[in-house]
Amino acid sequence: MSKQQKRFLGIVSGLVLIIFFCLTTKSFQGVNADGYPLIKKYSSIQVGNANYQLVNQGYNAKKNYVEMSFIRNNDYAEVNRPEIKATFMTHTGQTQPATVQLITNEFIVIQVKAVPKNFELGKIVINEKTQDMASHKYVHSESEGIYFSAKSLGEKDALKPLSRSQYMRDNIQTRVTLLDQKIKKLDQVNTKLEETNKKTQTYLKELTGEKQYLVGTDKENIEDKIQSVQTEYEATVAEIQENQKEMDAYQMQKEKYQNSK
Repeated sequence: MSKQQKRFLGIVSGLVLIIFFCLTTKSFQGVNADGYPLIKKYSSIQVGNANYQLVNQGYNAKKNYVEMSFIRNNDYAEVNRPEIKATFMTHTGQTQPATVQLITNEFIVIQVKAVPKNFELGKIVINEKTQDMASHKYVHSESEGIYFSAKSLGEKDALKPLSRSQYMRDNIQTRVTLLDQKIKKLDQVNTKLEETNKKTQTYLKELTGEKQYLVGTDKENIEDKIQSVQTEYEATVAEIQENQKEMDAYQMQKEKYQNSK
Protein backbone atom coordinates (compact mmCIF):
# COMPACT_ATOMS: atom_id res chain seq x y z
CA MET A 1 0.00 0.00 0.00
CA SER A 2 1.44 3.35 -1.02
CA LYS A 3 1.93 6.30 1.35
CA GLN A 4 -0.84 8.19 -0.45
CA GLN A 5 -3.26 5.28 0.01
CA LYS A 6 -2.32 4.96 3.70
CA ARG A 7 -2.85 8.70 4.16
CA PHE A 8 -6.26 8.54 2.46
CA LEU A 9 -7.26 5.54 4.60
CA GLY A 10 -6.19 7.39 7.73
CA ILE A 11 -8.33 10.43 6.82
CA VAL A 12 -11.35 8.22 6.12
CA SER A 13 -10.89 6.35 9.39
CA GLY A 14 -10.63 9.62 11.26
CA LEU A 15 -13.82 10.94 9.69
CA VAL A 16 -15.65 7.72 10.57
CA LEU A 17 -14.54 8.05 14.20
CA ILE A 18 -15.64 11.69 14.34
CA ILE A 19 -19.09 10.85 12.90
CA PHE A 20 -19.46 7.90 15.29
CA PHE A 21 -18.52 10.12 18.25
CA CYS A 22 -21.07 12.78 17.23
CA LEU A 23 -23.85 10.25 16.83
CA THR A 24 -23.18 8.46 20.11
CA THR A 25 -22.80 11.75 21.99
CA LYS A 26 -26.16 12.95 20.63
CA SER A 27 -27.83 9.69 21.62
CA PHE A 28 -26.68 10.16 25.21
CA GLN A 29 -28.16 13.65 25.37
CA GLY A 30 -31.52 12.06 26.05
CA VAL A 31 -34.91 13.73 25.79
CA ASN A 32 -34.98 17.50 26.09
CA ALA A 33 -38.42 19.07 26.57
CA ASP A 34 -37.16 22.43 25.32
CA GLY A 35 -36.95 20.94 21.84
CA TYR A 36 -40.72 20.39 21.68
CA PRO A 37 -43.57 22.88 21.05
CA LEU A 38 -44.80 23.10 24.65
CA ILE A 39 -48.37 24.30 25.04
CA LYS A 40 -48.88 27.71 26.64
CA LYS A 41 -51.77 29.06 28.69
CA TYR A 42 -54.68 30.31 26.54
CA SER A 43 -53.43 28.37 23.50
CA SER A 44 -56.20 26.85 21.37
CA ILE A 45 -56.32 23.41 19.76
CA GLN A 46 -58.81 22.33 17.11
CA VAL A 47 -59.91 18.68 17.20
CA GLY A 48 -62.59 17.88 14.64
CA ASN A 49 -65.33 20.48 15.18
CA ALA A 50 -64.35 21.00 18.81
CA ASN A 51 -62.09 23.78 20.03
CA TYR A 52 -60.04 23.42 23.21
CA GLN A 53 -58.52 26.42 24.96
CA LEU A 54 -56.04 25.82 27.77
CA VAL A 55 -57.02 28.03 30.70
CA ASN A 56 -55.12 26.52 33.61
CA GLN A 57 -52.32 24.03 34.30
CA GLY A 58 -50.08 22.97 37.14
CA TYR A 59 -47.80 20.29 38.57
CA ASN A 60 -47.49 19.20 42.19
CA ALA A 61 -44.18 17.32 42.32
CA LYS A 62 -44.68 16.20 45.93
CA LYS A 63 -48.01 14.57 45.14
CA ASN A 64 -47.01 13.43 41.62
CA TYR A 65 -50.12 15.21 40.37
CA VAL A 66 -50.72 17.04 37.08
CA GLU A 67 -53.82 19.05 36.23
CA MET A 68 -54.75 20.83 33.00
CA SER A 69 -58.04 22.65 32.35
CA PHE A 70 -59.51 23.35 28.92
CA ILE A 71 -62.64 25.17 27.87
CA ARG A 72 -64.23 22.95 25.23
CA ASN A 73 -66.54 24.46 22.65
CA ASN A 74 -68.42 21.79 20.72
CA ASP A 75 -71.93 21.54 19.28
CA TYR A 76 -72.21 18.09 20.87
CA ALA A 77 -70.38 18.84 24.13
CA GLU A 78 -73.20 17.55 26.29
CA VAL A 79 -73.56 14.33 24.29
CA ASN A 80 -70.05 13.31 23.34
CA ARG A 81 -67.28 12.80 25.86
CA PRO A 82 -63.75 13.07 24.48
CA GLU A 83 -61.11 10.41 25.06
CA ILE A 84 -57.79 11.70 26.34
CA LYS A 85 -54.57 9.74 26.65
CA ALA A 86 -51.47 10.89 28.50
CA THR A 87 -47.90 9.63 28.16
CA PHE A 88 -44.87 10.68 30.16
CA MET A 89 -41.26 10.38 29.09
CA THR A 90 -38.11 10.36 31.20
CA HIS A 91 -34.86 12.07 30.25
CA THR A 92 -33.47 8.74 29.02
CA GLY A 93 -36.44 8.22 26.69
CA GLN A 94 -38.45 5.68 28.66
CA THR A 95 -42.19 6.18 28.17
CA GLN A 96 -44.98 5.47 30.62
CA PRO A 97 -48.73 5.82 29.99
CA ALA A 98 -50.86 7.40 32.71
CA THR A 99 -54.47 7.11 33.80
CA VAL A 100 -56.47 10.26 33.03
CA GLN A 101 -59.56 11.41 34.92
CA LEU A 102 -61.96 13.84 33.21
CA ILE A 103 -64.32 16.21 35.02
CA THR A 104 -67.35 17.45 32.98
CA ASN A 105 -67.74 17.55 29.19
CA GLU A 106 -67.74 21.28 28.51
CA PHE A 107 -65.03 22.34 30.95
CA ILE A 108 -62.36 19.68 30.50
CA VAL A 109 -60.25 19.14 33.60
CA ILE A 110 -57.52 16.57 33.03
CA GLN A 111 -56.22 14.98 36.21
CA VAL A 112 -53.19 12.66 36.25
CA LYS A 113 -52.66 11.35 39.78
CA ALA A 114 -49.66 9.08 39.26
CA VAL A 115 -47.10 11.12 37.35
CA PRO A 116 -43.63 9.52 37.04
CA LYS A 117 -41.14 11.33 39.26
CA ASN A 118 -38.74 13.70 37.51
CA PHE A 119 -40.47 13.28 34.14
CA GLU A 120 -38.90 15.27 31.31
CA LEU A 121 -41.76 15.49 28.84
CA GLY A 122 -45.49 14.83 28.85
CA LYS A 123 -47.84 14.37 25.92
CA ILE A 124 -51.61 14.26 25.73
CA VAL A 125 -53.69 13.25 22.73
CA ILE A 126 -57.38 14.13 22.44
CA ASN A 127 -59.79 11.94 20.49
CA GLU A 128 -63.03 13.69 19.59
CA LYS A 129 -66.15 12.05 18.16
CA THR A 130 -67.82 14.47 15.77
CA GLN A 131 -70.74 14.25 13.36
CA ASP A 132 -70.28 14.80 9.65
CA MET A 133 -72.80 17.45 8.56
CA ALA A 134 -73.45 15.82 5.16
CA SER A 135 -73.72 12.12 6.02
CA HIS A 136 -74.66 12.57 9.72
CA LYS A 137 -72.21 9.77 10.48
CA TYR A 138 -69.86 10.00 13.45
CA VAL A 139 -66.20 10.60 12.69
CA HIS A 140 -63.29 10.22 15.09
CA SER A 141 -60.74 13.03 15.03
CA GLU A 142 -57.44 12.91 16.87
CA SER A 143 -55.31 15.86 17.88
CA GLU A 144 -51.63 16.23 17.28
CA GLY A 145 -49.45 15.57 20.31
CA ILE A 146 -49.91 18.28 22.95
CA TYR A 147 -46.61 18.57 24.82
CA PHE A 148 -45.77 19.92 28.26
CA SER A 149 -43.03 19.72 30.88
CA ALA A 150 -42.80 20.33 34.61
CA LYS A 151 -41.41 23.78 33.83
CA SER A 152 -44.12 24.71 31.33
CA LEU A 153 -46.86 23.48 33.69
CA GLY A 154 -45.50 25.45 36.61
CA GLU A 155 -44.93 23.75 39.96
CA LYS A 156 -47.74 24.36 42.45
CA ASP A 157 -47.31 22.74 45.86
CA ALA A 158 -50.92 23.44 46.85
CA LEU A 159 -52.43 21.90 43.71
CA LYS A 160 -54.87 19.07 44.41
CA PRO A 161 -58.06 17.54 42.95
CA LEU A 162 -61.20 19.52 43.74
CA SER A 163 -64.89 18.67 43.81
CA ARG A 164 -66.94 18.76 40.63
CA SER A 165 -68.96 21.71 41.93
CA GLN A 166 -65.75 23.69 42.54
CA TYR A 167 -64.54 22.97 39.00
CA MET A 168 -67.89 24.20 37.66
CA ARG A 169 -67.51 27.43 39.63
CA ASP A 170 -64.01 27.75 38.20
CA ASN A 171 -65.49 27.15 34.74
CA ILE A 172 -67.88 30.09 35.11
CA GLN A 173 -65.23 32.38 36.59
CA THR A 174 -62.76 31.46 33.84
CA ARG A 175 -65.30 32.17 31.11
CA VAL A 176 -66.13 35.53 32.69
CA THR A 177 -62.41 36.38 32.86
CA LEU A 178 -61.92 35.47 29.18
CA LEU A 179 -64.92 37.59 28.19
CA ASP A 180 -63.50 40.51 30.22
CA GLN A 181 -60.24 40.14 28.30
CA LYS A 182 -62.08 40.22 24.95
CA ILE A 183 -64.13 43.26 25.99
CA LYS A 184 -61.01 45.08 27.19
CA LYS A 185 -59.13 44.32 23.98
CA LEU A 186 -61.99 45.59 21.78
CA ASP A 187 -62.41 48.67 23.97
CA GLN A 188 -58.71 49.49 23.52
CA VAL A 189 -59.08 49.05 19.76
CA ASN A 190 -62.09 51.39 19.69
CA THR A 191 -60.25 54.00 21.75
CA LYS A 192 -57.43 54.07 19.18
CA LEU A 193 -59.91 54.16 16.28
CA GLU A 194 -61.78 57.08 17.85
CA GLU A 195 -58.51 58.97 18.34
CA THR A 196 -57.66 58.31 14.69
CA ASN A 197 -61.05 59.64 13.56
CA LYS A 198 -60.61 62.82 15.60
CA LYS A 199 -57.40 63.48 13.68
CA THR A 200 -59.20 62.59 10.44
CA GLN A 201 -61.95 65.11 11.19
CA THR A 202 -59.34 67.83 11.78
CA TYR A 203 -57.65 66.90 8.51
CA LEU A 204 -60.98 67.06 6.65
CA LYS A 205 -61.61 70.58 7.97
CA GLU A 206 -58.14 71.62 6.79
CA LEU A 207 -58.75 70.16 3.33
CA THR A 208 -62.18 71.80 3.10
CA GLY A 209 -60.69 75.16 4.09
CA GLU A 210 -57.92 74.78 1.53
CA LYS A 211 -60.40 73.82 -1.19
CA GLN A 212 -62.10 77.25 -1.27
CA TYR A 213 -58.88 78.89 -2.45
CA LEU A 214 -58.31 76.48 -5.35
CA VAL A 215 -59.64 76.30 -8.88
CA GLY A 216 -59.47 73.94 -11.83
CA THR A 217 -57.44 70.76 -11.60
CA ASP A 218 -56.09 71.59 -8.14
CA LYS A 219 -59.63 71.92 -6.83
CA GLU A 220 -60.65 68.61 -8.43
CA ASN A 221 -57.64 66.86 -6.92
CA ILE A 222 -58.38 68.11 -3.42
CA GLU A 223 -62.05 67.11 -3.80
CA ASP A 224 -60.90 63.59 -4.66
CA LYS A 225 -58.65 63.67 -1.61
CA ILE A 226 -61.54 64.82 0.61
CA GLN A 227 -63.75 62.02 -0.73
CA SER A 228 -61.03 59.44 -0.05
CA VAL A 229 -60.46 60.67 3.51
CA GLN A 230 -64.22 60.83 4.12
CA THR A 231 -64.62 57.22 2.95
CA GLU A 232 -61.82 56.16 5.30
CA TYR A 233 -63.50 58.04 8.15
CA GLU A 234 -66.86 56.34 7.54
CA ALA A 235 -65.21 52.90 7.34
CA THR A 236 -63.60 53.53 10.73
CA VAL A 237 -66.96 54.59 12.20
CA ALA A 238 -68.48 51.32 10.91
CA GLU A 239 -65.62 49.32 12.46
CA ILE A 240 -66.16 51.06 15.82
CA GLN A 241 -69.87 50.22 15.69
CA GLU A 242 -69.19 46.56 14.87
CA ASN A 243 -66.72 46.30 17.73
CA GLN A 244 -69.29 47.87 20.06
CA LYS A 245 -71.91 45.30 19.00
CA GLU A 246 -69.41 42.53 19.73
CA MET A 247 -68.62 44.02 23.15
CA ASP A 248 -72.34 44.25 23.94
CA ALA A 249 -72.77 40.57 23.00
CA TYR A 250 -69.84 39.58 25.22
CA GLN A 251 -71.30 41.65 28.06
CA MET A 252 -74.67 39.88 27.75
CA GLN A 253 -72.91 36.50 27.73
CA LYS A 254 -70.88 37.53 30.77
CA GLU A 255 -74.04 38.54 32.69
CA LYS A 256 -75.64 35.22 31.74
CA TYR A 257 -72.71 33.31 33.28
CA GLN A 258 -72.72 35.49 36.39
CA ASN A 259 -76.46 34.97 36.91
CA SER A 260 -76.04 31.19 36.64
CA LYS A 261 -73.83 31.02 39.74
